[in-house]
Amino acid sequence: MKKSVVLLFICMPVFLFAQRGTIIPDVKPSVPSSVPNTNKVWVIEDYLLDCPDGKSKCYLIKESGVNKTIPVDDVFDFVFEPGIKYTVWVKEEMKTPPVSVNAGIYNYKVVKIVSKKGIVSDASEIPSVTAVTPVSTPTPTASATEVVMINTYESEYKARVEEELKTLKKQVAELKKQLEVLQLQMQLQLQAINPK
Repeated sequence: MKKSVVLLFICMPVFLFAQRGTIIPDVKPSVPSSVPNTNKVWVIEDYLLDCPDGKSKCYLIKESGVNKTIPVDDVFDFVFEPGIKYTVWVKEEMKTPPVSVNAGIYNYKVVKIVSKKGIVSDASEIPSVTAVTPVSTPTPTASATEVVMINTYESEYKARVEEELKTLKKQVAELKKQLEVLQLQMQLQLQAINPK
């Protein structure tokens, strides 16, 4: 008798949860409907940046309206030409461990080049230098370009952290809902086993 009650107690959550079905969150896709669900849409700028580690080059990309820097070494099946702005579909794949501390955890494979736009069409659009002013002794402060790059990196990092935080909050809310459902199921099972 005790064995059958224990077996019933163990199997009941499985049957109840299976009949409940799965909860699918209501999330609207941020990419055009013609893009496969496994791909992301990137707009790659026409120039490369120095990565924050200072050793390698990075692409400046825009994904879902957010600017990001992605190391060139993490992007495969893509040949970059300076002066051309690309719109591409990218598939994200997790790197196999171990991954170094400062490296990203994803590799990206360019699935399709959607468009290419040349930024400079002829040499007349290239600005020329007419006069050279002598430079005084260098100061230990950061240049305007470095300040802009640091501010850009900080804002990108902050945006990335805020996005991850928002995603984690959604996941916690979903887990709380699932926990409440499981608690209710356990209470129902206890009531079925021990009717008063």
